[in-house]
Amino acid sequence: MKRNVFFTLMIAIAIFVACNTPSDTNSENTIVDESADSMVVHEPTPTVFYQTNLNDSLAYLLADTITYDVVVRNPDSLDTWTDQCLNNLDVITMVDAVFDAVYKGKAFAVDYYTNDTLSMAQVKKIDKAHKRTTIGKMQFIEEWYIDNQTFAFGKKVKGIMLAYEVRNLRGEISGYKAGIKIMFNN
Repeated sequence: MKRNVFFTLMIAIAIFVACNTPSDTNSENTIVDESADSMVVHEPTPTVFYQTNLNDSLAYLLADTITYDVVVRNPDSLDTWTDQCLNNLDVITMVDAVFDAVYKGKAFAVDYYTNDTLSMAQVKKIDKAHKRTTIGKMQFIEEWYIDNQTFAFGKKVKGIMLAYEVRNLRGEISGYKAGIKIMFNN
């Protein structure tokens, strides 16, 4: 269901951008709200985007914060679709890189529930208490951008919350426990 909502949102954004016609202000990126009592012109604020597929282009901020969950370890051995979707993901390398960024001061950790910054001793305690191989879900906190000229989408990951698998008495994954939230300094 969450995938359907995500894809519906992306399609709606694509249709909105594709159907947007320029106004008389000679700006290709001007958005005109004709549903208002009087015509309102919204000029998005351009942002120089320096990451992923937008290649230092002038991009517009679509969302300053999008938060969503991603299963990163298939909990069901019979679910071949999830296996296929995760086929090229190296979870351990990713998790190691995230913790390494914290230990090197390139990122900082916060408590998921309180948003309080964690000390390095607290991070090490959490890291030691849980096996990194039990991280089965991640929650991404991102900014989303679009370049209206090239119709290129881009994201900037602001943070990642790591969630640990919770197993029932039969050893089956019954859910996930919020772990540590890592926020990036960039």
